[in-house]
Amino acid sequence: MSPGPIAVLAPSRAGLSVGAALAAATARPRIVWSRGPRAGVDEVGEEGLRRALERAAWVVVAPRDDALRELSARAASLAPPDGSERLALHLSGAAGIDVLDPFAARGYRVAVLHPLRPFPAAESGSEALRGVFCGLRGAATEELAAACRAAGARPLLVAEEERVRYHRGAAVASNAIVALLDLARRDLERAGLDADDARAVAGSLAERAVGDVLRVGAEAALTGPLARGDERVVAAHLAVGEDLPGDGALLRALFRATLRVAERSGGLDESTRNALRHLLESDLPA
Repeated sequence: MSPGPIAVLAPSRAGLSVGAALAAATARPRIVWSRGPRAGVDEVGEEGLRRALERAAWVVVAPRDDALRELSARAASLAPPDGSERLALHLSGAAGIDVLDPFAARGYRVAVLHPLRPFPAAESGSEALRGVFCGLRGAATEELAAACRAAGARPLLVAEEERVRYHRGAAVASNAIVALLDLARRDLERAGLDADDARAVAGSLAERAVGDVLRVGAEAALTGPLARGDERVVAAHLAVGEDLPGDGALLRALFRATLRVAERSGGLDESTRNALRHLLESDLPA
């Protein structure tokens, strides 16, 4: 007997991609439900939602985060009354598992599967999760971990009470780095590089730095004026005019964080550390 279907509800790009990967990895049929007709949808409207829920062994509630709680309540109200053999999950790293409480009240096991990757476009088949870390919370983590591994993903168990810190770390690594690279790209363009070269230079340096951190750790990977305690060069960097309002404050915050890494490496004497700290806290124009 084949395993029961996976129903993917109101899918975002992530929902379509993850639903396809899980269905392929577990040999489950996939049912896609949407509020209205669209390409690739199997069921629409309230009756379509009821039919999808009646058939589904796994329910992936996958709208935008701001619609997650409302859709969970609506779908659970139409779900079979005894869901003890069924699983409901969402894909949000930021939302708590409590948004699935309406399903839990019907006996469903509830869980979170958060893929640690962006989804700029929907993907089909099992490739969407290949090599991707997936944060798991809630019930059925062993079952979900097995499905992740079958899809080529790398499951991680995340404590519900630490989900905000976990999500912040993921957001810094995935989102904040975009702002950092944009700052670097704008500086390089204002220095005279054309747009393509500026992006390429910023990207090349970032790729090398990330590779070094992964290989030897942040302290050993850090190079540049803060790592060697060059107060003159740091002061010159801070004195360059800002391209957009707030660039100076962002640069100071980044330099202070970089200095903390340099201090941990043990390569700066006390006098140099104090001089750099004072410089980064001063009112020097930035």
